[in-house]
Amino acid sequence: MCTASFGIAEEAYKFRKNLITKEEFLLNSQILCIEVSVSALSSMLGHAVIPITILGAVIENNIGTFLYEIAKDNLTMKEKLLIADYFKEIQEYNYFLENEFELYNHQLQRD
Repeated sequence: MCTASFGIAEEAYKFRKNLITKEEFLLNSQILCIEVSVSALSSMLGHAVIPITILGAVIENNIGTFLYEIAKDNLTMKEKLLIADYFKEIQEYNYFLENEFELYNHQLQRD
């Protein structure tokens, strides 16, 4: 919780200095909270699985963080592909609408 607080405070400082936008502040804060939550949950599970003080938490924290990074990278690629497909659809629809507009415009000028 302390890590998340300091991270969000740093993002707030960047936002106040106009170094990042509101959307970047919100996104960075959400990502930071997710990463801290994964780390805390991994440490808790590690301590339960390996009941040696600190050792279980450290080992499981590293494993959990590593798995989270792999999952995050894969989701990022899926999201990029989804956004690219969506952008392509918007461009195609925009082209269609421009043609329709030209058609109606010419028809209106003839009338």
